Amino acid sequence: MGGAAADASLGLVSGVIVPTCENMWGVLIFLRFFYVVGHGGVGTALLIVFISWLSALFTTLSLAAIATNSKIQRGGAYFLISRTLGHKIGGAVGVTYYMGLALLAVLEVLGAVETLLGVWPSLGFGMPDAASVRLWSLLFLSLLTSLVYFGMKLVSRLGVVFAVVVALTLLSYYIGLIASPLEGAPPEVTGLSTQTFKDNWAPGYDDGVTFSDILSVFFPCFTGILSGANRAQSLKDPQSAIPYGTLIAICLSACLYSSYMCLWGAVADRDYLKHGPSTYHGDDGHRRHLLGGGEESMSIVADIAWPAAKPVQVGIIIASLSQALQCLIVSPSMLSAIAAEGTIPFLARAAKLKNGEPHNALMFTFFFCLATSMIGSLDMVAPLLSICFLTAYASLCFSTFTLSVMRAPSWRPTWKFYHPAIGLIGTLLCITLGFLIRWYFCLVALFLVASLYLYIDVKQVQVDWGSALSGLSLQIAVDSILSLRHEGRHASNWRPQLLCLHKLRHTHTHAREELLGVAAMLKKGQGLVMVAEVMEGDLLELASQVPEEQHVLEKQLERERVRGFVRVLVAPDYRTGKRLLIQGLGIGSLEPNTVLLGWPHNWRAANHSEDADILVETICECTAMQKAMIVCMNLNKFPSSKETVQGFIDVWWIVHDGGLLLLVAHLLQRHRTWVGCALRVHTIVTQADTAVVQERLEHLLREFRIDVAEVHVVHLDSECLAAYTHDWTLRQDEAAHFARELLIAGAGGSSNALAAVLEEEEGSEDGEAANGAGAGENAPAVRRRSSIDPAGGGGGGMRRNSSRPSLAFPAEIGLVEGVRHERSTSRASASDGRASLAELFPSLGGKKEESARVTVQVTDADEVTVSISSSGSNSSSNNNNNKAGETEDAPPVQPPLPPPPQPPKTEPISPPPPPPPEEQQTAGAGGEGEGEGEGEGKASSPKPRENWRVALSVEEGPAKINAMIRSYSSDAELVIINLPDPDTIVRGEPHVYVSYTEGIVAGLSRVMLVHGTGAETFASADL
Repeated sequence: MGGAAADASLGLVSGVIVPTCENMWGVLIFLRFFYVVGHGGVGTALLIVFISWLSALFTTLSLAAIATNSKIQRGGAYFLISRTLGHKIGGAVGVTYYMGLALLAVLEVLGAVETLLGVWPSLGFGMPDAASVRLWSLLFLSLLTSLVYFGMKLVSRLGVVFAVVVALTLLSYYIGLIASPLEGAPPEVTGLSTQTFKDNWAPGYDDGVTFSDILSVFFPCFTGILSGANRAQSLKDPQSAIPYGTLIAICLSACLYSSYMCLWGAVADRDYLKHGPSTYHGDDGHRRHLLGGGEESMSIVADIAWPAAKPVQVGIIIASLSQALQCLIVSPSMLSAIAAEGTIPFLARAAKLKNGEPHNALMFTFFFCLATSMIGSLDMVAPLLSICFLTAYASLCFSTFTLSVMRAPSWRPTWKFYHPAIGLIGTLLCITLGFLIRWYFCLVALFLVASLYLYIDVKQVQVDWGSALSGLSLQIAVDSILSLRHEGRHASNWRPQLLCLHKLRHTHTHAREELLGVAAMLKKGQGLVMVAEVMEGDLLELASQVPEEQHVLEKQLERERVRGFVRVLVAPDYRTGKRLLIQGLGIGSLEPNTVLLGWPHNWRAANHSEDADILVETICECTAMQKAMIVCMNLNKFPSSKETVQGFIDVWWIVHDGGLLLLVAHLLQRHRTWVGCALRVHTIVTQADTAVVQERLEHLLREFRIDVAEVHVVHLDSECLAAYTHDWTLRQDEAAHFARELLIAGAGGSSNALAAVLEEEEGSEDGEAANGAGAGENAPAVRRRSSIDPAGGGGGGMRRNSSRPSLAFPAEIGLVEGVRHERSTSRASASDGRASLAELFPSLGGKKEESARVTVQVTDADEVTVSISSSGSNSSSNNNNNKAGETEDAPPVQPPLPPPPQPPKTEPISPPPPPPPEEQQTAGAGGEGEGEGEGEGKASSPKPRENWRVALSVEEGPAKINAMIRSYSSDAELVIINLPDPDTIVRGEPHVYVSYTEGIVAGLSRVMLVHGTGAETFASADL
């Protein structure tokens, strides 16, 4: 279908120039040019011709550049737009362009009907004008559709005949205008006259006619410029014929239109051009439209036509119907091409072909044209089709602009007469013309394009071609990421960027849908989410399976309505792949900062013996990489994204880790599943006044702008919280502890010296707390909050007072005393006092027999330098009698534990066995850590590990915390609590950590265990 040869045999003239001119030289030349000159004047008419030609010129130059850069396939202009701007914009604009072609057929049919009823009024059969117009429109559209459906060969042969008829009709107009006034012409027709030309130069609007009106009825004369591109498959050399043929056609048309405007302005006075002969003047018949002025238009044609009126009028009817026929040939092919690519699913039936012809698309076009022809007015259809074509022209110009700016390697057009400015100016000009013609129609067209774009986007139509717009988006994204690389990661910009870890086809892990459901609740379908899986095996063997697995992941993200990225990593084992994902996934600011995973409930099973090790290892790796963690327990009990929950979300804020717990609760409340839940905040104190703490906590939450239903401050023994307190306070202060021992030893090692140091430190701390400021100029280099007891004589034998551990609770750090304490962001620093991951886990690269040792050096200026070094398990202190100013190798911060016992199968948790005799001897002979004497080589070291052992027991540790939590949160729909740091409990026995953590939250339905970094949003109330 198309009326063109199918063997690519058409040349420049027959393939581009002739069909382009046929589509542009339509009924408006014969029926509306005198109307444009009469109201706008010759000057305005020429201006309209020029700006319309300019928009066509910019579009043609853009078309030439794109057409010579790649081969144009089926679909013509749609193909060019979709391959440049992508299938979403291409599909939306393609449908709009198709509607323009169909409306052009309607315009030509209405012009033929107007001429027919103007020449032979009796053919109205006595019906009202509107009814007769609709009747004849139905008859003409049915006739033309039948010719296209059944007689394509006949239509192809008649193409030359139609072209001759159009040319002869135009020639008769030329002769008639030049030879006027003809015999019988009214006196208003002056013939060619300079005075008449001058009188008609300026505008003369009346009857409510505006510049937009005359522009709207003229612009369709430049709506056929893409005819050559639509016939690209039938051209011998499309890359040469399309640019040059289209340029020749629009330039010939501009000259033709300009000459007609000048001739009309020189042969008749203004009133005649606007209203027709005086015999037809009336109060309601001045406008040139079919329903009120068909005879007026025909009277002007009859006065100008040469050699006789009837042949010219019949020629107008034939010329109009021939152009309508061409549009009914091209538009179904365009619609079929759009439907065949599947970009718009509801048009799928139009893609079917019968004997190679798009008959379904033809019938769809027929009914569309029939419906729009019921408008019945040529003047109302003209602006509609103008807007549709201008949308396509603007898209073509923008395509060239995008390709030129991007300078993609594939952008190599052989047409050299283009520039990015041409595409940009053409885009802006087409948009401006659209709003000038009819701003409300232009808005409707934009709404239509936007609706189709969203429809294609929602349907997630996949195509196998790229686009320049995608390249532009990529370049903008790269520039944005690069511009953010120097930006400080301020807490106000912090937001969870999730990495969902999942082990591919691993039976104990939670279903991906459940984990993705939680991710959707935390992100509300927005923000950065990366879903990663590890395929265990050899990369060369499994590489072909990676795309399939990624496709499965992407489909699951679509079902859960989560926008994110997927990554399937092939690694020799899960641990290696997991470590690589945590370290290397992401780029620049698009890097996950929070790891989301499920709790391994089957870790006690024999076939899942490594689950506890993997969990603890993952937590330590995230800690080292400064990533927060959210571990969901009982994921199978979490509601789906379609469910709603009513009740409470309880936050147990134990460790002041930057407020990630509050942030998680706040994000969940924004999702429709949890929006009906109120927030309750609980915190734990060991010594402070609970009333004061509650008042300060409520004030802090108000500053955080968090809507909290209830605030509870509960009291609990400090021994039960060793897992939390040691997390970042005991270890951070360990080096300072030994430094103070040396300071006291340097002062003489006596009890009086110890008391003096304690009194000096307590005074400085009280002063700092009162002033709300940090350490002053003369403050000690290292400050410690826990008390120290003398341990005998002057050998420096000290022990930590276990009855007053360092506190790590928001209620006792930042709320009561007004001093802000945040989790250290340098988790691997020497001053942190922590053991390295390699020491904690041999699988991470360290050696199990090595342990951290603290070296403290006191200079003459009373400055304390603390460093950490590793030593073998058999090494011991060689300097037992330390003097002031000397360096001492302190005992390990945490002595290694014996091999882990078999993990318990049921609760309660049995306390691990006591340390071996070697550890007991290290502590000294005084059973409670007291030194035996001075200089005996028995200097004792702190034994926090023994306190942790007590904390692990059912009586003193998780059972008490669990009882406290269940007493307050038994009715909660979700409990969010701090995740203990495994390095406080685990030294090669991760099952102890897992048992301890499960004991804390035993009996709770849904639990989120959160481990922050200190850099989250709620680290400051000012955010």
